[in-house]
Amino acid sequence: MKNSYLLLLCFLCIVKTPKGLTAQEINLELVADGFEKSVDLQSPQDGRLYIVEQTGKIWHISTSGEQKTLFLDIGQKVSTTQGEQGLLGMAFHPDYLDNGYLYVNYTDLNGHTVVARYTRLDTDRADPESEVIILRQDQPFGNHNGGCLAFGPDNYLYIGLGDGGARDDIQNNSQNPMSLLGKILRIDVDTEQGYAIPPSNPFADDDFTADEIWALGLRNPWRFSFDRKTGDLWIGDVGQDQVEEIDMQEASSTGGENYGWRCKEGTHPYLTEGCQDLDSFIDPVYQYPLTDGNCSIIGGYVYRTDSLASLYGHYIFADFCSKNVWKLVYQNDEWQSTLILRMNNNPSSFGQGADGTIYIVSLQGKIYKLEEVISSVEQDELQRPIYPNPTRDIVHFDLGGAQSGILQLIDLYGRIVYRQSFYQQSALVLEMSRFEPQIYYYTIILPKKHIAGQLIKH
Repeated sequence: MKNSYLLLLCFLCIVKTPKGLTAQEINLELVADGFEKSVDLQSPQDGRLYIVEQTGKIWHISTSGEQKTLFLDIGQKVSTTQGEQGLLGMAFHPDYLDNGYLYVNYTDLNGHTVVARYTRLDTDRADPESEVIILRQDQPFGNHNGGCLAFGPDNYLYIGLGDGGARDDIQNNSQNPMSLLGKILRIDVDTEQGYAIPPSNPFADDDFTADEIWALGLRNPWRFSFDRKTGDLWIGDVGQDQVEEIDMQEASSTGGENYGWRCKEGTHPYLTEGCQDLDSFIDPVYQYPLTDGNCSIIGGYVYRTDSLASLYGHYIFADFCSKNVWKLVYQNDEWQSTLILRMNNNPSSFGQGADGTIYIVSLQGKIYKLEEVISSVEQDELQRPIYPNPTRDIVHFDLGGAQSGILQLIDLYGRIVYRQSFYQQSALVLEMSRFEPQIYYYTIILPKKHIAGQLIKH
């Protein structure tokens, strides 16, 4: 061992230390491939992953993506005549592991929206003959069907419906309180037949507004989601000519928000004839213009796992045409977005694993998950105490106060040989006996800074 250590010290004399060390950037890791027009990914409580194809199939894949099993095929019931039609979304019942219920949103052979329940046969199959139609909604045109389904923290099923299609909401469905189009609905599916109206729905006792409505004034809420920590509802609403918008409804809301379409597009007046006071509508928390190749927002999720510390608490979303992926967060008294990557394929949806991992679904049939990559940062700005160094068995990292983030150990070839997430710790201990004697580089990724340096194992 002594001779090995001497050789290592000699090696140090001739190895050129890199000018920079490591920092966190975001990239995509391909999880699975080969799907036909994939438009959704969902995961029940057991962590299994399911991919929805617009043509009518749902596939189960292993978390590694190496295995793929056909779970449900309802293609014979689904219309895909128009580009925005098809099997568009699914959701697992909160008690899916016990009752085996899953819900799908598709356009039928007449082009109308159907929300239906299916029942699992076993872990790898759902029964295609078990359909129970929960809700049916006529669609006057082939586009703007919505399609998103999600169970909220209250265990009610939320359904997104577009304004009925064509252009400019020519039937004014979004502002029509008796129409379900251009709305997000909230229903109770834990009934013997059909569904019930939750008594806490905002219009449950209003004779002039449909009981199912939870929020209105939406153009095409293709994807919405609930923050798994706070319960806030995030809505990505596809725009018309000017902007794409993100609406956020806090968990404390009792519903009934009107987001303004078609009287407004985002914060801009649109077709205002016959509209109520424009100031009475709820503005989006964020909007971006239809420039630079942008065309349709793909709403995502708030990142709530510590795997990527720089994303924690940020809302992740994308644009279908520009293929840009951003993160959005409220800081310094304003909503701020940051471009984190640009995809090679068109993003069609996001998914969230049971562990909080965020996946991106592409229409071209590829499934990705967010991962970190290594890039250079200046070493002298990031050095912090570690001891002992060189070390044989144990090394201590002093974080200088309670911190949350990720510790990584990187070998001379740039490979990440160890990775550990930590939460609210002021110091870390790393067992080095498992690693071969050589030079390593470490990086500690914190929300607002990175600590990096060199570590010698002898």
